[in-house]
Amino acid sequence: MNNGLRAIGVLIFTILLQVVIFRFGIFNGGKAIIFFHLYGIVLLPIGWHKTTYLFIGALTGFILDLVLLTGGLHMAASTFLGLLLPHISNGIAPRDGFLKGHIIGANKDGWIRFLSYSFAIASIYSSALFAIEGGRLGLVFFAIWKGVLSGGLSVVIMLVAQGLFGLKRKNKKSKVSAYPWS
Repeated sequence: MNNGLRAIGVLIFTILLQVVIFRFGIFNGGKAIIFFHLYGIVLLPIGWHKTTYLFIGALTGFILDLVLLTGGLHMAASTFLGLLLPHISNGIAPRDGFLKGHIIGANKDGWIRFLSYSFAIASIYSSALFAIEGGRLGLVFFAIWKGVLSGGLSVVIMLVAQGLFGLKRKNKKSKVSAYPWS
């Protein structure tokens, strides 16, 4: 439960940063936008019930819509992401799967797994947001392109945050030994 409370605290902090600082992070004429609040969603523990992710996504989107006056765009995209979050975590899981309550971190799981998980979350959220914003079926490919650009930009910021503030390993030594007495 401690991991869950810590993850919710990080999510609230990243939402505040998104509202105060990163809402001005619009690049290339609106084709790439930083969504830093997704870093809090990336750090949610794996193994919660599916409806929990759905409600957390909807609440996150509702708060952003309320503050940024976007009329439901963030809530729809966050709810869609909350629906897909368990499937994304199953897609990048190792062969044995993750333990319930596991939080993905670059130092624990490797940078490639963290990068792929973060990029999948950021690009799906961004693509959903831009597809809903476009409102026409003909703009879906343009929305996916903008989603990939925004996802890449958001992942760069997430990687910097993970490198600076991510969980560190408890000890450097391996607990596995070739000697039975150690």
